[in-house]
Amino acid sequence: MTEGFDRGDDHAEHTARWIPSGQVFLLDGAQGFGRCGVAGEDHQLQFRTVSVACPMWVPLVENKEFDSPGADYFVKKYVDELFTQEPEIDTVILGCTHYPLLIDKIRREIGSRATIVTQGELVGASLADYLRRHPEMDAKCTKGGSCEFLTTENPDKFTELAEIFLQTPLKASRIDL
Repeated sequence: MTEGFDRGDDHAEHTARWIPSGQVFLLDGAQGFGRCGVAGEDHQLQFRTVSVACPMWVPLVENKEFDSPGADYFVKKYVDELFTQEPEIDTVILGCTHYPLLIDKIRREIGSRATIVTQGELVGASLADYLRRHPEMDAKCTKGGSCEFLTTENPDKFTELAEIFLQTPLKASRIDL
């Protein structure tokens, strides 16, 4: 059980837009149930969370099989498992950075039964909201910079996977820490 936390009225109102009825499903690598809360001046949101593990989704993505019949099978399997366990779920949060590569299949299986929210949407909206409320932090952010990709692992493997996610060519370099 997670107690409510105060992030200000804007944060509570923003969260309410993502979670209309309080029934949330988290597709991730773990399985569990819980309650979470968000508090603000005019909002006290309580929502129930249900988590279903989807252990085959990451290997499908990392092995470039996310557009295969096997991916169709495993997406359908886990989505069916969700709605069998919890038919009242109305919001599905994709709790892994790999899952957006399966988004078309996930959308097809979920259909109109629930709203789908990706981590990128949540993080992006939360960061934009934070920077709007803290212009002093926004002023410190470099605009129009470049990216350098460094990894402690195999740079070729990193590059291969990063290009799948970012959908752009890149070059990673290995570093020792």
